[in-house]
Amino acid sequence: MRNLNTRVTALESMTPTEDQGRPFLWTQGRPLADALADAGLTLDDKPLFAIRLEGVRPGDEEPRVDPIYERDKHLVD
Repeated sequence: MRNLNTRVTALESMTPTEDQGRPFLWTQGRPLADALADAGLTLDDKPLFAIRLEGVRPGDEEPRVDPIYERDKHLVD
């Protein structure tokens, strides 16, 4: 997990390029507004680059569709 945290921190601190967008961490089941706020961003900071983390929840055999992500993913385009 430490390696992941280091990589995410490095990605979030990158200077964005025109085609890349501003990177931010967006985890499964987390509202987009909260993810952006934690990174100090808003939808006005487009283009945005979501670093999306998926995982298997306890009791699940494989990742399931995340309804929060499916609802909000069009906002970062």
